[in-house]
Amino acid sequence: MAKATEVKKKKPTTKKKPAPKKKIGSKGKYHKWITPEGLALVTGWKRNGLTDEQIAKNIGIQRTTMYDWAKRFPNFSDALKNGREVADIQVENALHKNATGFHYTEEQAIKVKKIYYEDGKRFEEEKIEIVEVKRYRQPETTAQIFWLKNRKSESWRNDDRVIEPEDQEAINMHRTTIAALKNRKVAAFDDLDDNEVTADGS
Repeated sequence: MAKATEVKKKKPTTKKKPAPKKKIGSKGKYHKWITPEGLALVTGWKRNGLTDEQIAKNIGIQRTTMYDWAKRFPNFSDALKNGREVADIQVENALHKNATGFHYTEEQAIKVKKIYYEDGKRFEEEKIEIVEVKRYRQPETTAQIFWLKNRKSESWRNDDRVIEPEDQEAINMHRTTIAALKNRKVAAFDDLDDNEVTADGS
């Protein structure tokens, strides 16, 4: 007698839905960069002279995305703006100091010799001490010229006027200037002969 074969019914399997993929991109990144720490970092980058493109790269986003953040979050926009303004002011202050001269203090290592006696014998001991030395930085002519040409350009711009042949007064003035420079014996001045002064004053 044939044995009955038992047929096992397969349980219906339920397919698990795959977990939604986490989107990778700039969305949500801004949370870190609108915190006080993130804003301070952006301000520091801008103050140190990094370009917008470099800052965006540091954050890990496109420059256009960074500009979008600046529109959406005023604090982020202020960080970019203030960092640039702070850097500009710092450079202006440094330029002004170099143009006018300034006092400063620096640390300097000096050798100090100490003499002492012990048991009737004379001993010398030498050690290094750090002392503060006050110094003065002389004004820089280059900084002065740069400052005046940019701040008072009407008075300090380069004079590129051409002396016309009929302007005898200007030609005479040019010759007088050359003669004065010759008398002062300015170092590295190209001593031109008066006859070399052309009608155009060159």
